[in-house]
Amino acid sequence: MARLRMKAGQDAGQRQRVAEMPMHSLSAARPHLGVLERIGCRTWDDLLRLPRDGVARRFGAELLQALDRACGTVADEYEWQVLPEHLEEKIELDALVTHAPALMAGALRLLARLQAWLLGRQSGLNALRLTWHLDKRRDVPPTGELEVRTAQPAQDLRHVARLLAE
Repeated sequence: MARLRMKAGQDAGQRQRVAEMPMHSLSAARPHLGVLERIGCRTWDDLLRLPRDGVARRFGAELLQALDRACGTVADEYEWQVLPEHLEEKIELDALVTHAPALMAGALRLLARLQAWLLGRQSGLNALRLTWHLDKRRDVPPTGELEVRTAQPAQDLRHVARLLAE
């Protein structure tokens, strides 16, 4: 009698396909493949037929947890990604920039990253500071800066791009 536990509503064909999965397809079982092969465990179902306490003692609880997650009897746990409070991105332009439209191409790449960050934080933009560093070998100031502020928080940065272009 197989102890393959599946979610309600999964058909017998799906249970059979999961039961027949080869042991090497479960990444947590790979360090133990030699021993599992010698005791006759070639599929997930073979491993599920063994007493859980014995499997946990011999191979570790991680193997059973991975098998339960793969079979769908235990939910996967994921760590939430926490985005930083402030976004600071840098890019290096491919060539010497001598006029504003070329600088705008780099700014648009940065705005795309900024928009993804804003969406991830579920927030909007009130102020943006674009700073550029120029070639020190030229007779120009080494840095420049432009600050843009919006009246309302913005997530769609097309308006900010138009402001930067001006």
